[in-house]
Amino acid sequence: MIELQESLQTQPWGLFADIDGTIADIVPIPQNAELRPGCSRALDKLTESLSAVAILTGRGLESAKRMVGLDNVVYFCNHGLERWENGKTVIPREVRGYQEQVRATAKNLERHLNLPGVYVEEKGYGISVHYRNAPSKDLAIATIIDAITDVGAAEWLKLHYGKMLIDLRLPVEINKGTALQTLVEERNLQGAIVLGDDTTDFDMFETTRELSEIVGLTYLNIAVLGS
Repeated sequence: MIELQESLQTQPWGLFADIDGTIADIVPIPQNAELRPGCSRALDKLTESLSAVAILTGRGLESAKRMVGLDNVVYFCNHGLERWENGKTVIPREVRGYQEQVRATAKNLERHLNLPGVYVEEKGYGISVHYRNAPSKDLAIATIIDAITDVGAAEWLKLHYGKMLIDLRLPVEINKGTALQTLVEERNLQGAIVLGDDTTDFDMFETTRELSEIVGLTYLNIAVLGS
């Protein structure tokens, strides 16, 4: 721990934090989620001492910015597909033409998923199907998978299972891990603290381990236990 403190004081470090289940409680209606008390202020304060403070989330950009409420951090949203920094949004070239197709697929899923407690969230560059409020989780999962198959979404979108949700992501090799690596390289970070709570955060955890072996990155991966 002493070595970690010394490294934090003398070398460039970054903090990479997920939102839901990590710095915000998971709630029945995703739009109603708020950061835990003190988190926004703590993130703001950390920007004064760390070389990078980044939010990496599956949420869409506007939703993430509304929740965190800070303009001095870097946002990687939609699992890395949207980046916002210093007032500028960057979308990778390979995903820019997908929005209409994503929107149409989300609407088709809504029509097929007439099941209590299931909610389809269209995020511009991805879709999340939430079933936290469904009376039967097993029935909800089976019904969601059937609907995904029926509308043809599985033919071009990647399925990822998260905490009480199923993500449908674009067929590109971009995720929270690649986003983390990008910022590590841009800022020449020598250390990274990573906060996450779900299988969707494994990409970040795995990337820090890989960078440790390849370039000697010092890291602290923290898995947050919660709902």
